[in-house]
Amino acid sequence: MYRLIKTLVRSSLLLGILGGQLLWAQTDSDAYRAARGMEDPAQRIEALQQFIAAYPESESSGRAWRDIYYAALSLEKEALALEAAENYLNSLSEGQRGNGYNQIAWTLAENKLGLDAAARYAELAVAWARTLERPGTLRNILDTQAYVLYQKGDAAAAEKIQLEALEGNENNGDMLGRLALYQAGAGKRDAAIRTIAKALLLDGRSEDLQHFHEWLAEAAPDAGKRKSLQEVVVRETVDNYLKEAFSPGDGERTQAAVFLAKTGVDLKKATEWARNAVAQLDAQSPVNDVVRFNARLATVYFYQDKYAEAVKTAEKVWDYVDPWNEDFWYVTGQSYEKLGKDDQALAAYLQGVLVNAPETLDGALKALYSKVHGNTEGLDELIDKTRQEVSDFQPGKYQPGPSSGRVVLAEMFTGAECGPCVSANYAYKALAGYYPRSVVAIVKYHMHIPGPDPMTNSDTEARYQYYGGNFGMPTSFIDGGEKMTGGGPKVVTKNRYVTYDRSIRQHLQQKPLLTLKAKVDLQQDVVKIEVDLKALDQKALAAKTLRLNVALVEREIDYEGSNRVPHHNFVARKLLGGAEGLPLQLTEKALKLNQEIDLKAVENDLATYLDDYAARRLGEGGWKQRLDKLDRDDLAIVAWVQDNDSKQVLQAFYQDVPAASAAR
Repeated sequence: MYRLIKTLVRSSLLLGILGGQLLWAQTDSDAYRAARGMEDPAQRIEALQQFIAAYPESESSGRAWRDIYYAALSLEKEALALEAAENYLNSLSEGQRGNGYNQIAWTLAENKLGLDAAARYAELAVAWARTLERPGTLRNILDTQAYVLYQKGDAAAAEKIQLEALEGNENNGDMLGRLALYQAGAGKRDAAIRTIAKALLLDGRSEDLQHFHEWLAEAAPDAGKRKSLQEVVVRETVDNYLKEAFSPGDGERTQAAVFLAKTGVDLKKATEWARNAVAQLDAQSPVNDVVRFNARLATVYFYQDKYAEAVKTAEKVWDYVDPWNEDFWYVTGQSYEKLGKDDQALAAYLQGVLVNAPETLDGALKALYSKVHGNTEGLDELIDKTRQEVSDFQPGKYQPGPSSGRVVLAEMFTGAECGPCVSANYAYKALAGYYPRSVVAIVKYHMHIPGPDPMTNSDTEARYQYYGGNFGMPTSFIDGGEKMTGGGPKVVTKNRYVTYDRSIRQHLQQKPLLTLKAKVDLQQDVVKIEVDLKALDQKALAAKTLRLNVALVEREIDYEGSNRVPHHNFVARKLLGGAEGLPLQLTEKALKLNQEIDLKAVENDLATYLDDYAARRLGEGGWKQRLDKLDRDDLAIVAWVQDNDSKQVLQAFYQDVPAASAAR
């Protein structure tokens, strides 16, 4: 009775705040979701404060403080933001707090609020990062510290720290752009011009181009001298970039071509490089190459006022360019406008503001919408509608075509704490819903990116190193060969899906060199796997270093990390033979192999890994949820044959493990 009364009191309290949106919260999770769902920031803050008062012991209370922090930032309520930040950070485990410090420091600096607190948090984050053996994490946190110092007015100190952040990361255009700002702020204009030129080549942001021209004008007020200086700096930047590449290919040359076009230097060379790259594409070219080479050629055309050519080129890759590509959507929209095609221009600008609203794109969208409609009334609703459509994307019903007999393997590296992984995870969910497992097999490897993820294990970490270990999350490998990096919030789901899908369809057309089948059984808590391999081209196989990979995956795990993805499918729990798999000799046309996976032994390995990681990284807080137990009714086996040298996957296979409950 006491528990019922307590629940009713809590629900009544929240109902008063939420105005009927919450019809008797059944759980604290329901109450939290209702509170953070309030659209008005002030009302959201009040609802979240009431939630915390009603459910002080809830696991969601820390996230509620985080939500209050961001809402307070949007309202420029500094005192409340700092109070919420402190409470949010205190809710984190010791192992998670370093990333929390960094997150809060950056956002405070970005909003120019609480800069003293931001500096303190940045120092704590740097101290934490220096205890790790993760150079990439330290670089990102130093970047934050430098930004905080710059916002506090100490450009010289910011420059010094940013130079350290760039060690081993010299071609990070985003960081170079900030370094140039710090150099300019410290009175080093000549250095700033050359740094911003390199940043513009690598990253191509509109603000970098603006700074480049501003600083050139300051350095050379005379137009003739300014043009000469610009040509010297641009050619020097391109030459250095191509030399550093050692053996520059179409990727480097097309990137340089865009830089030349934007700065108006050597347009003939820019066009030649960009056209040549596109001309070499074919039906089997990687999706990433198709997208970036066509997008860059469209940009080169645009800066030469060749708008029809720009639009024709851009339309080839429209579906595959992500919303982050400000350059592409601005160039495409502007080209349509120049051709008098306002509807198409609006559609292009809309794609570019789905995730955020870069100033250049946002301004172009509002100006054109006002021109067409007389004002901007209804624009926000149109943006929201477009976001909802791409977020709720459904691929439709699978339509089988002519089969080559190939099963494609889609591998993804992800993390429950990884914000950009949200869209990739939902895209993989759509892939799993569209393709049968007899057509596409899926394995997902969880990593501690950027915070602890209890679905990570020693095999997933080893597999990351197997593929080079030098990439961020999310990253997918389609049949081992095509590497596809990039993601974002749920609004990017459709873009990620169509990009993965194009690559999968390309690989499905390739004839396999072998067949791979297996029988899977569960006997006394041991998964028995009988693998049957048949060579279709022994000569081609003889030239490869073959490995048989067998993964035990859990079809779905319920766990909500900071990215709020609640369900995770095809999670890798064990790799037989580790990351490289088992040596395989196909000297005969047919081969049978028997393998076993002891489920209790797998659980012991998972538990040991979580214990060791917690002892090293998490301090007293430990894991918020341990995931070292396997659901024996929800397991599957994914097997594949891979060339260990090229990393090419030659054939794959998927089979559910018979449910343990069915055997009882």
